[in-house]
Amino acid sequence: MKKSLNLDREIEYLRQYNVEKAWASSLKYSKLLLKKIDKYDITYYYDIHTQYIIELKSNKISLLKSNKYIRIWDNFLNTLKKNYFKDSDKSYTNIVNSIYILHYTSFINN
Repeated sequence: MKKSLNLDREIEYLRQYNVEKAWASSLKYSKLLLKKIDKYDITYYYDIHTQYIIELKSNKISLLKSNKYIRIWDNFLNTLKKNYFKDSDKSYTNIVNSIYILHYTSFINN
């Protein structure tokens, strides 16, 4: 019984540690997006997302869609896809706001 309890604690500690690393990485890459917020380049946005996913994979962190740190980036990409090719101030504002939301969520959960 005691070994099982210790094993459960270790598993939960490792899971929590990975979640914290994922949020730290998310914050790091959202800061890169904020630095170039007026760049408005779709390939740059996708490159940053790809780098984030590669870092998660290299640290063996779960990439399940049920994880909040994955869903927030998916939300950003969906907003980007929906608004990037529209030529209006509102679509640009939506993209900028989604970057701010991504950064804020990463900051709060870090």
